[in-house]
Amino acid sequence: MLITTLLFALAAGAPDVDPGVADARKRLSEVLVAADAGKAPCSDLVTPSTRYLINHADLTLGDVKKNAKPFLAVARCAEKEKYFVLEADIAKMLRKADPKNAHPELLARALMGLGDTDTAMTVLGELLAKSPKDPDLNLTQAKGYCKQRQWKKCLDASNKTLALAEKLKNEAEKTAVSARAHKYNARASLHLGDLDTQELSTLLMDLNDGDKESVEQLQNALVPAKAFRLVVEPEYASHVALGVYHLVGKVDRLAPPVRLYVTNIGDDRQLRIEASIAGVTSTTTKTVPLRKGKDLVLDLTPPLLATFDPSTVRATRQANLELKLTIIGADGTEKVALQESHEISLEPRDFLPMSAAVDKEQRVKTYSYLAAWVTPNAKAIDAFLTDAKKNAPGHSFSGEQSATLPQVKALFEALKGKGVSYVMDPNVMSGMGFGQRTRLPTEVLTSTNAQCLEGTLLYASLLEAVGLEPAIVIIPGHAFVAWHAGPKDGVPPTNVYFLETTMTHGAEFDDAIKVAKKEFMQADGNDEATVLFVSELRHKGVTPQPFD
Repeated sequence: MLITTLLFALAAGAPDVDPGVADARKRLSEVLVAADAGKAPCSDLVTPSTRYLINHADLTLGDVKKNAKPFLAVARCAEKEKYFVLEADIAKMLRKADPKNAHPELLARALMGLGDTDTAMTVLGELLAKSPKDPDLNLTQAKGYCKQRQWKKCLDASNKTLALAEKLKNEAEKTAVSARAHKYNARASLHLGDLDTQELSTLLMDLNDGDKESVEQLQNALVPAKAFRLVVEPEYASHVALGVYHLVGKVDRLAPPVRLYVTNIGDDRQLRIEASIAGVTSTTTKTVPLRKGKDLVLDLTPPLLATFDPSTVRATRQANLELKLTIIGADGTEKVALQESHEISLEPRDFLPMSAAVDKEQRVKTYSYLAAWVTPNAKAIDAFLTDAKKNAPGHSFSGEQSATLPQVKALFEALKGKGVSYVMDPNVMSGMGFGQRTRLPTEVLTSTNAQCLEGTLLYASLLEAVGLEPAIVIIPGHAFVAWHAGPKDGVPPTNVYFLETTMTHGAEFDDAIKVAKKEFMQADGNDEATVLFVSELRHKGVTPQPFD
């Protein structure tokens, strides 16, 4: 076996190999041996440490080329386990090491997993123009058409794949490709109303591939399809965060509580769809016509009940999302095609989502949601400003109509006088988890302390309320506030002032300005500073939480 001779001579005896590299090679060798044997479950081959091992094993192109088969197995497992970025990384490695046998479909499949099916299909079109009889490329194109809900094209591509698979000499490869093609053939047949073919494809897939999850989904969908000539596929969010619930459908990466996919394989009809979260929202109801052979994709975000008080949710709790789909006949008769309750996690309004999943391993920052915690119109903010005016120039705040520094200093002194202390928290902005509890400015004003992010959001709320243009500055493990200089400040209009909010309690305003600027300059020099101007986030649709 190639792997036993490859992984790795360097690890065995070369004294100049970094122990970390040697350990990564040894552990990666074990993964590749298991992948080559084909007996280990994908969950064992692909874990959060797999990327680390590949990145630290100091692989040469020769290493990758000699181990192309097990690396291909790992890539396919990465897709199955939803590690799409890892799949893309391996695809690039294989292409660089051996362009002629690189399995270019892997990159397209990774793109689909990451939600960019349109780009994946463009890439596939170019690849298929060069290799029209590649079964893996045709199989992946079938997958793409199914994702785009182009069912006839999906069916044609899967049938072509089945024909090409029959010509493969390797029986194991022929069986694997055929089984996967049957999965897309079954989905396409189901949505085209050919239920007999769908049952056959499901059976074949079950026998050849053992993809139990896909088989169960298809078999479950087959029941209402036969009874009502309607394919109904709900997709539920796992979490509903109250603090950003008002932004669902307005900003990126916020999934609705439920997305409903419906395909009409019967006669023209009218549908009524109802959704609610028990005890939390009212029922949203949509009545839509759906013609024969047409698809419907519907996002459902039921509005919060007027009587629901989000502040009563103090910790994550479970809630039931109720979904009902009714078919309305031409004579007014009604038939319920789907009625089910799905459990979701309800996050409190002070839970701030800090990242969103790209795949099972990778996440992207969602710092734009911070602007939802900047609440200039809250009653407590207005009450505080009434008192703070006593320290302001002319006993009033006039935004950029007058110098900004004296106005911000007045806020600084008023908060100092209130006795609220602001502290550093090593876990704030650390990147741990996908969100963190962050109190709203109203709550901070009534408490005796706040961590740096909460203090920053309070300052940003106050600055926006008095007509200035605040920004939230994020550096590793810390946050503080900034704002644009005004025309009356006597400096270039592009100037930005920074304020270290944690110094409010026991320092002078000028010192807090100097320290914050130094912190920003140091982080910015290391390319580690993020500056989020609230006005820009408002233009992107991130409005304040609608709760007082």
